[in-house]
Amino acid sequence: MPQPSKCRQKPAWNVLPASTDPVSWLWQALAAIGIVLVVTTVLRDARMKQRESAESKPVHRVDINFASDAELDLLPGIGPALAREIILSRPYSTAEELERVKGISKKMAARLLPLVKAGQGRRAADQ
Repeated sequence: MPQPSKCRQKPAWNVLPASTDPVSWLWQALAAIGIVLVVTTVLRDARMKQRESAESKPVHRVDINFASDAELDLLPGIGPALAREIILSRPYSTAEELERVKGISKKMAARLLPLVKAGQGRRAADQ
C-alpha cells in the first residue's frame, strides 16, 4: 500500500504565498510600491487643485503707501515692527523701494512684490 506524501499541499483557493514562503518579500515589496504610487498620485492631484484654485483667485494687492499697520501685518513675513518700519519709510514711488526698509532683505522684497503696489496720489478715504 502506498504511503501518503509528507509534503503538505496548499489548498487550490490559496493563490497568495504563505508567510513562510521564500517569496513573501516580493509580495511585500509590490504592496509597498503600490502604496507609494497611490500616495504620490493623491498628493500630486491635491497640489494641482491647490495651484488651480490659487491661480483663479484674484490677487488683492496691498498699497504700501496707504495701508494701515494691520493690513501690512497680514503680508507674509511682515510683523508689527516691520509694518511700522514700512509706514515710517513712506512715501514710495514704486513697490521695489521696499528694499530700502530696515529689516527687509532683497529676497523678502522679491517675495512681496506680487502682493504689494505703490499707489500715487491720495486715496478717496483720505480726501
